[in-house]
Amino acid sequence: VSGDKAVLLNDDSNHNGWVNSRALALAGIDSNTPDPADGTIVRDAVTGEPNGLLLEGAEQRASDLLPQWRDEEMQAGAREALRIANSFGITGLKEAYSEPRAMAAFQALETAGDLSVHLALGIQTPYGHREEPLDYSAIDAQRDRYASAGLHTAFVKVFMDGVPTASRTAAMLQPYTPEHAHAEPHRGLLHLDPELLTRDLIELDKRGYTVKIHTAGDRAVRVALDAIAAARKANGDSGLRHELAHAGYIDPEDLPRFAELDAVADLSPYLWHPSPIIDSVVGAVGSPRGEQYFPVRSLLKANAPVLAGSDWPAAVETIDPWLGIEALVTRQDPRGQFPGSFWPEEAIDLADALHIMTLDGARAMRLEHITGSIEIGKSADMIVLDRDIFAIEAQDISNTRVVRTLFAGKLVYINKQQ
Repeated sequence: VSGDKAVLLNDDSNHNGWVNSRALALAGIDSNTPDPADGTIVRDAVTGEPNGLLLEGAEQRASDLLPQWRDEEMQAGAREALRIANSFGITGLKEAYSEPRAMAAFQALETAGDLSVHLALGIQTPYGHREEPLDYSAIDAQRDRYASAGLHTAFVKVFMDGVPTASRTAAMLQPYTPEHAHAEPHRGLLHLDPELLTRDLIELDKRGYTVKIHTAGDRAVRVALDAIAAARKANGDSGLRHELAHAGYIDPEDLPRFAELDAVADLSPYLWHPSPIIDSVVGAVGSPRGEQYFPVRSLLKANAPVLAGSDWPAAVETIDPWLGIEALVTRQDPRGQFPGSFWPEEAIDLADALHIMTLDGARAMRLEHITGSIEIGKSADMIVLDRDIFAIEAQDISNTRVVRTLFAGKLVYINKQQ
């Protein structure tokens, strides 16, 4: 099909990929290429030749060769992302992993007067395994270069592991189910040595950054909580609420530590329902542990701070928050494609879900004094809906449509079909 053209296809987590032979050649990957420290080159069981599946750091080796977008393409993408967000009633966004050219694109939109959300940008750090501390001065320079009234740049993203799907790359406390009869049991990989994460977090906390740490497995969650505890001990309580992104699997012993450390569980309700992704996760982690995914009710009961991230466009095709809100409340597929419910004991009520999506989101952007609620003295960030979501069945929440979106009192979206 592809002829002599190189092809790379990402999986639904955006952590792993499939490439054809031409892409393998361009990436310099063959039967003699060793696996990277933070990934796997999947090989044919008989010949030992790479079969095109690249996990974590191995996929990164190939994706680093992709051509860069032009500046005008970056700006067009940024503009379209904000248009889509406004159409769903979103007036505040945190881009978790923002490269400098993306930050420049958003800055260009602000200069043109076209910034239609409060925007927090998490500064990108090297993905995958490394053995040296981050370049803190370079991070400071990037923060200062792009910070403005509308762009909030005191945020950093760090990856600690992969994903607990069939790729089995999230760092878990217990072994995954074997991939096949002869597979050696394993617990996934940590991208960074815990001591290195701790060193980075202490320094970033001292410099005033909120750090979002990708922690999909319960082992990565524990290591990240340990690092936050070390930062609290070294720096005192900075008031910064560091975030554990995804944090779907949390050992019961670690649940109370979120409240103790004021660490935020940044969850992904867009994925909390029966689906092929969930089937992949449960198959890899095993039952019953696999079904105990995203304990939001238990976190709230433990007074833990909670966020709801979309993981868009990496793992889901839409940023529509009404899907996420319904999944928070029902733990069922909002689109009705896959029957059943997923750990329904962890469902929460609508009022809590809306609080997470509004004020808690604003606080995560360090903007709760400006937005997140309709109050005198705050920015006029408001939406008009086509229904009263408290007066309908929970299974109808995902059908909610936005009639108008106002940002700072300015109409930034109107549904012409209403």
